[in-house]
Amino acid sequence: MTDTKSSELPIESEGRRDLRLDAFRGLALWFTFLDHVPNNALAWLTIRNYGFSDASEVFVFISGYTCMIAYGGALREQGWPTTIARAMRRGWEIYAAFLLLLLAYFALVWLVGGGSNYRDETNTGSFFQDPGATLAHAMVMQYAPANTDILPTFVLLHLAFPPLLWLLMCNAGLALTRENLGYTYGSADPANGGMDCSGFIYYILKQNGFPDVPRDSSQQYVWVRKAGNFYAVLSRKEDSFEFDDLKPGDLLFWRGTYNIDRDPPITHTMIYLGREKRTNKRVMVGSSDGRTYDGKQRWGVSVFDFKMPPPPNSGDAKISPVFVGYGRIPGLVEE
Repeated sequence: MTDTKSSELPIESEGRRDLRLDAFRGLALWFTFLDHVPNNALAWLTIRNYGFSDASEVFVFISGYTCMIAYGGALREQGWPTTIARAMRRGWEIYAAFLLLLLAYFALVWLVGGGSNYRDETNTGSFFQDPGATLAHAMVMQYAPANTDILPTFVLLHLAFPPLLWLLMCNAGLALTRENLGYTYGSADPANGGMDCSGFIYYILKQNGFPDVPRDSSQQYVWVRKAGNFYAVLSRKEDSFEFDDLKPGDLLFWRGTYNIDRDPPITHTMIYLGREKRTNKRVMVGSSDGRTYDGKQRWGVSVFDFKMPPPPNSGDAKISPVFVGYGRIPGLVEE
């Protein structure tokens, strides 16, 4: 048996804002402020005196963790376009705030210092000597007055976050193969200790920003067919021309892996990985209750050899595995 029933499994809601993150981030801001006040006795209470990092590093770490929660949730619910747009918009907001802060910073130094004092302490001397060139460098984030460099850093981190998130998510499927997950019929959550074949596809695609992926293999097949991305395979030979369009990341579909009354009668699905460099053999990833990799039997979530099933040896065609074809994931942008 290599699939589950067609019922959808409930998805946990995102939950409310974690106030603990806000509390510690606010505390880090106060510690940063105390660390920059000269001759301040309270500065002995901040963490830079007792740990391996100061409050600003803690603030950046917590902010990055918060970004992962916020944008990761948006990715699961709304997909990549919305996630990228939100990250870019936030980066622009911080960039605009940085430029406005610069103008206020320069004006304050001029008013308090009378145009000549505090230039070295605030790193604003270059602005008062050549304001045009300094502003140009500031606009491309090559210049920042003293104690303002955190804002350009945050702009760059927000710009880098979407590709970083993609790198973290793209190996999610292979990461699951190292967690010793078994084959659990009806499960689409690794927290259950295992998943079935379509549950693995459902979980991986949901985590990677495909909110419309169906739960069972039959409807996943329909999903791919409706998108016009399907390639049927009638041959039983692995070197058939019908595999010329097969690419890593494609979904693979079988029927007849077990007896079930459904329409379409698709009963099994996996993700194609490509050819191994060592053996040049085709491999795939997914969850199974019994397949092989490199000649050894494997169960659960793992990497498997992609082989064409042998000819039927039973008079009942319903329980004779047949490879049906493969297709692109709907909405996946090809590079």
